[in-house]
Amino acid sequence: MSLVIKKDDQTNFDFISDKFVTSHNGFTGGSDEFLFYLKNTDPNKSYKNIQITPIFHEGELEENAILTNTGWSVKVNYGSDKLSEKDWDKVPINQMCVIPEISNDVNLLHPIRVRIYCPGKATPQVREDFKLNLTYIEIIE
Repeated sequence: MSLVIKKDDQTNFDFISDKFVTSHNGFTGGSDEFLFYLKNTDPNKSYKNIQITPIFHEGELEENAILTNTGWSVKVNYGSDKLSEKDWDKVPINQMCVIPEISNDVNLLHPIRVRIYCPGKATPQVREDFKLNLTYIEIIE
């Protein structure tokens, strides 16, 4: 696969040892976010219809639901700029993010920001069940 996930501009994401990590104060609640990149490494391929969908336990996230049974929510946004609270308010909750077409330019990094919200008075726990589902169409040029 020539479409890779990178932790930063130099380091590939290792799907065996790496995890997306956020920290939350379960007593007061709040959000944490992280940034990663998509990169094409093959000049003979491009990608279209790229979608990233956040997943917790099955049924735990309800698309566009401001209030869920658990209170947890995820927002995914394409772009490198750190978003203000006002900008994050415009990003749909628990919904897939559509990424623009990725060309065969192997020098470009495509930034993805993810924000996970933990409700106040949440049960203390270590959450390792967050996943992102990446789908796309690969075009051989």
